[in-house]
Order: sequence, then C-alpha cells, then structure tokens
Amino acid sequence: MESYACTGENTAEPVGEEFSDLSKPYASDPEKAPAKTSVQARGETAAGPGDTKDESLTDPKCLKNFLREADIRLVRLEYLYKLAEAGRVWPRRQEADGEEFEDFDGKIRTALVTMEEIRNPRLRFGEGGGDRIILSVSHTWESQQHPDPWGWQLQSLLQHLQSSSTVLALSPATLLFLRRECNTEFWVFIDFMCLPQYKRSEEEQQFFKRAMRSMHLLYAHEYIGRVIRLEELTPESQKSTSGSISIYCENTGRFEPRPYGELVLNGTLYSMRGWCIAEVQWMSCQEVFDGFSPMVPAIFQERVARGEQGLADGLVLKFTHHSDAELVSQLQELVFLEHARKRTKLTASNLPQQEIVILGSALPHFVNLTHLSLINSSQRFGASIVELAHVLELLRPEKLVRLEVRGDGLMDAGATAIATAIVNCEKLSAISIESDDIGDAGAEALAAAVVECKNLTNFELFKSYRVGDAGLAALAAASFAVQWRNEALRPQTGQWCFFYVDGRLFLDEPSAAVDAGAKRHLWKVIRMRSRDQTVVLTTHSMEEAEVVRGQLRCLGTPLHIKGKYGSGYQLELFCDPPADEFSHEFWAAKAQELRRFVRRHLSPKGSLLEHHAGRWGTRSSGGRGCKSCSAGGLRQIVGKAHPMSRWLCLAIPYSRVNCRLSLSSCQNPFNLEPLNPKP
Repeated sequence: MESYACTGENTAEPVGEEFSDLSKPYASDPEKAPAKTSVQARGETAAGPGDTKDESLTDPKCLKNFLREADIRLVRLEYLYKLAEAGRVWPRRQEADGEEFEDFDGKIRTALVTMEEIRNPRLRFGEGGGDRIILSVSHTWESQQHPDPWGWQLQSLLQHLQSSSTVLALSPATLLFLRRECNTEFWVFIDFMCLPQYKRSEEEQQFFKRAMRSMHLLYAHEYIGRVIRLEELTPESQKSTSGSISIYCENTGRFEPRPYGELVLNGTLYSMRGWCIAEVQWMSCQEVFDGFSPMVPAIFQERVARGEQGLADGLVLKFTHHSDAELVSQLQELVFLEHARKRTKLTASNLPQQEIVILGSALPHFVNLTHLSLINSSQRFGASIVELAHVLELLRPEKLVRLEVRGDGLMDAGATAIATAIVNCEKLSAISIESDDIGDAGAEALAAAVVECKNLTNFELFKSYRVGDAGLAALAAASFAVQWRNEALRPQTGQWCFFYVDGRLFLDEPSAAVDAGAKRHLWKVIRMRSRDQTVVLTTHSMEEAEVVRGQLRCLGTPLHIKGKYGSGYQLELFCDPPADEFSHEFWAAKAQELRRFVRRHLSPKGSLLEHHAGRWGTRSSGGRGCKSCSAGGLRQIVGKAHPMSRWLCLAIPYSRVNCRLSLSSCQNPFNLEPLNPKP
C-alpha cells in the first residue's frame, strides 16, 4: 500500500538470492532468546505512543470496526471488470464515491461498498463460509499523482484473478454464479480507491491517519480472504506520453485532466518500496504465505538500519516526503508477535533460499506450532533446507505433529538433515516428503529415522525416482520393524503401499494413481530384484502383470475366483408377517422351519447366523454333504432359474407370509425377486 508516491534514487543494489550471502549476518541462533527490539524497549505500540487500542488479528468484529472507524470504502470486484471493459483507469476515492455501474445482473449499484453494508450485523467475512470475501491488493505507485496511470496494474489484477493457478478463478461468469447461488460477493481493497487521496479535507485527513495506524489489518487479518501482490511495473512499451489523465493539479487546486507529461514518475522496484515491504511482512505472518517468510522484528529492524546506511545487504525502504520506517517497524513487530504466539500451522510456498533461512530464524517464536509445510514448486531448496533442519534439530519442538517438505533440490544431504531433525521431535506423527533427487543415502537415513520416531503413524515419500534397491530395502525393513509397534504406519514411496515380511516384499496395487514415469520406474526396480528376492504384487493392470515378468497365481473373472476359493453361500430371508401375527412364538416357529429347510435342502452343516423380526441370515458352508456348492445345483434345489440367469426364485412353504430371499457367496450378493407364494 503506497499511500504516498515513492521518489528518489536507489542507494543500494537489491539483495541477492544466494544462500551464503544472507545466512551469516541474519540467521539467528535458535538456542538464544530473541533480542528485545528498540520499539519494545520504548513500550510503543503500532498505533503510536499512548494508543493502546486492542486490535485483534483474528476477531472479525475488529476488522469490521476498523473499516467503519477509518471510513474505508471497499471496491466491488464487478466494478473493476467494468472499468477494464471501458478502458478506464482507477478513479480516486473522492470521485469513486459517487460512481454507479450496471452489474452482471443488470442492476445499478454503487462502485464502492456502502457503510450501511459494513454496519449490517449479519455481515460475515471470510473465504470459509463467509458471504463477503475481502481481497487486498499490494502494489506500487508508478507516479506521484496516480498509482496506475496506464491501467497495467488493473489488467494484471484481473488476469491474476481469472488465472487457473489461483484457488478459485474469479471470472465474470463465476462472480455471477456465486452471487446468485451462494449470495457471495468479493470486495477489493485498493488504497487509491478506498482511502481519501491528496488533497484531503481536514475530516478526510483524520480518517486517513486512522487507517494508516492500523493498515496491517487489511493484509494480516485472519478474515482477509486473499492478498494479491502486483510486483511488475508497466512495461515501457505500454506507456503513453500523449493524451491526458485526471489527477489533482497543485497549480489550479482542482482535480482535472492533465497531460501525461506532468506525471512525476517513479520506477522504484516493488522490493525496495517501504510500504510494499511492510505489506509483504504482514501477509507472510498468515497461515499460508508465498515467496516471503515472516521475519523476526530484531532482524527486520537491523536490516532496515543497514539499508539506511547504504549497505548492500541491508533492506532499503524508500518513502516520499518523509520516512515512515519507524511506523513500518512498529506494525511489523506487532503483527509478527501476535501471529507467532497464536499460530499452530504454517504453510510456506516457493521460498527462495535466503527466505528459508529467515524462516528458520523465526521458528523459535512459533511456540505452539503443530504443522509445518514447505512447498517449493518454483524454487529449489538447496543448502538452505539443511540449515532449517538444523534449527529444528536444536529447537526440539514439543508440539510439532506433522512435517511436510515438497520440492526439488532436497538431495541426500537435505533428506539426511531432516531425518536427524525429526528424531528429536517427540510428538511427530506424520511425515510427508516429495523430491525427485533423493537417492539411496537419503532414503536409508529417513528409514532409520522412521524406526526412531516412536509416535510416528504415517510416513510418505513421493516421486523419489532415484531411490534404488538399497534405499527401497531400507524403507521396507523400517516398515517391517515398526509393524510390531504400530500397525497404522504405512510407508509409501511414489504412492507405493508396501510392507516387508521375512525377505518378501508385498506391493498392493503399486501403480494405482501413479503417473507414467513413476510407473515405469517402479516396474524397472521390480525387474532388477535379485534371484533371492521375492515380490508379491496385486494389480488390476494386465500390462503391469506382464511387464514385471512374474508368475501369475490367480487370474479369472470374479465368478471363477469365487467358485474356486469360495467357502459356501449366505442366504438372507425377509418375511412380512400377516397383520395378526407379531408374537415371539410366531417368529421362533418360523426360525425353526427355516433351519430345518436349510439343513435338509442346502447343507447339513448350515447354520442360522442371526435373526430379528422378519429377517434371518443363514450360512451354508461348502464341502462334503453340501448341496449348494454350485449355482446350478442350488437352482435345482430351491426353485427355478429366472430368465436373466442371475436371479433366483424360491418357494418356501410359509403360509400367509410374503417372502423375499437374497443369496450371496462370501463376497458379492445375488438378489432374489420378492415372492408372494400362493396358499
């Protein structure tokens, strides 16, 4: 949020992405308590000295009160689509206040959300069941007078929202469907449109100051549905110098169209803008964060100080007119400390190596952490994962129960470091690792850790195509070793469910839901087994049965398999008694009749499994003396075959009783038609 335009020249080069450049000066020692910051020492809060107003980051009432007290008017997402369709740029808050538009249903609505809607006691926020979802936009101001003079950011925002990479692609059709069917609408926070801009009245200035003191709520609050970063500046090819744009003119004292040439442009990168960096820090303290890690306040303030000195490894914050670095530091500390105390789950996505190191330094503050997930789909872990694992090893988190690491660049060194760390996590019950560059050494280290983790109930290893015989054998042996301790443990590799017993490896449909590459790798590993190794494999794929070059032990239709291995039949009889027969004696007598019928006509060893009013279950086992060992024989005994050949009709001499019988083997039932026998 750049409420003031950013100007000035860069005083330092951007921080590099190499792990070694960042880890030494900024990775704190997890065994030491975090240093007290200068802001803590002065006893100041983010709202400024003397303002002790409690602003929870988890209470939706707090967010609603902030919007009302600061007079923040959110933008309807449908209106942004109408702006783009008309080729317009974002209007200033003062002008947007009076704008109306025709929504996708053809109704005339205000461009900005009204205060009456905010005050509505039935208003609900949140992406999990809320009917109003707030999207906050973090972006740059590309000129002092207007943040997006060429409409590039507006187009980028709408393209991002419609992208398939987002959780829910918010196209116009989707918005219309959600509003009609779910009564769900999307409201957007864009500072230029939602906050009063220069030149402000005295009342507007007071509202603006109130908003600035608590701006972190719109990026860090739990009930903010999503925060969207627009980091790219408008390409030079898209910039136009001809024509005019409506801005406030200091010379005339009016908001009016002025030539593009009067714009005071600002090409400072997103990563070097003070308020942009603040917004990144606020959003990184949420449960799920992407690209940036939450930073310990002491480290953040140290980096800001080094940036002010012009040091290359410092954090450069650029502001307009005057520095807001102190306010940014206050808000960053407030957000970090509140989230760190309460956060139980963290999911970090696409962190560069230096951000993983920063995350390691922050972990000691998350004292209630139970779930930690690192998912790098566009970044490689590299050596940073080793340092993070080292932090976990020293930290010995008492409450961590699930650890998930997914991404390339883990290597054997990273897997070994993780294995060493998880042994010290006493309550760890679930581990999930996905990486395509773990070899036998990493697999063997993980297998040893599986045995050592006494509370482990689930271990998953995905896409580990480089694990060979030695690693696979170690994992299988670990699985066998813990069977005596916990039967729920099911080690997996590439979704291969297996267990290892007395030199034999059992694989249960290992290629189910596996991609083609992993499937062929699995088959190759099975074929490479030595002569003294036995693999027992179940499969529904004829191709797999042929490729593994094994010996088929059972092949046939379900009827063939049941006929060969079945142990008899089960019969279930339902009776609808006459209206005047409900006594216990009636049902007892019918049970005796059924038992005699089964033993006489079906099997001398037939038994009555259970019986309730109107329902009997019997079993006729196969073997010597059994007259029901084949479907054909059973038909001859109990009645005539139905034309469909899968159905049977049975006439049981039950007077005044409507009967229906279902016949089943030990696996699949055969249904029988309802009977209404004649007296």
